[in-house]
Order: sequence, then structure tokens, then C-alpha cells
Amino acid sequence: MRSILFVDDSDYVLQSIKRMLNDVRDEWDIVFAESGAHAVAHLQERLFDIVVTDLKMPGMNGIEVLKTLRLLHPEASGFILSGNLESEEVRTCLAEGYRLIEKPCSAEMLKAIMEEDGA
Repeated sequence: MRSILFVDDSDYVLQSIKRMLNDVRDEWDIVFAESGAHAVAHLQERLFDIVVTDLKMPGMNGIEVLKTLRLLHPEASGFILSGNLESEEVRTCLAEGYRLIEKPCSAEMLKAIMEEDGA
């Protein structure tokens, strides 16, 4: 079973992702974290195949979450979920080998990306 961690400081975004992926909850182990610190706590407890994180969050941003992912679980895939494709932070993430999912994202697109990465 594929395990995926979604990280966003917006409860609205996390609830939207939950609704989008409701039909695959039996096929995927999906966990949600409402901050970078909560994401790191999850990463310290267990392995995730995929981590999808918002870029701009208070406290610990998405880049820091993905750096922690790379240290703890280098075999896992990291994605940035962002609506600002022109930011310096996005370019940094892409240069580090992380992939980008543009906000807003349809359920079909999100599922396809997660399926393709886990294949």
C-alpha cells in the first residue's frame, strides 16, 4: 500500500485534498499534517513513499520539510504544491530534484501524479 503524507498549514486545502482522494483511501495510506513541524514528527515515526508539501508555511516551510525527508528517507519522493510558480523557492526546489504540483490541482491530476510516482 502506497503511503503519502500531505502537508499544508491551510485546513481548507487539507480538507479539499481529503475529498479529492476519498475514493482511494482504501488503496493508499494517506496522512495529513497541518504544519512542517507535524510533518517532521510523522517522518521521524515512519516511512512515507511520497510527501507533498505546501511551500510557504509559518515556522517550517516546505523546503525544510523536504530537506528533512531527504535526510530521513532518501528513497521517498518529494513534491511541492504551490500556486506561485515563479518564486525563487520553487526554482530552488526544482534544482534540488523535487517536483512541482501546481495549485489548484484537479483530483484526476493529483491521483495521476501519485499513481505515476508509485509505479
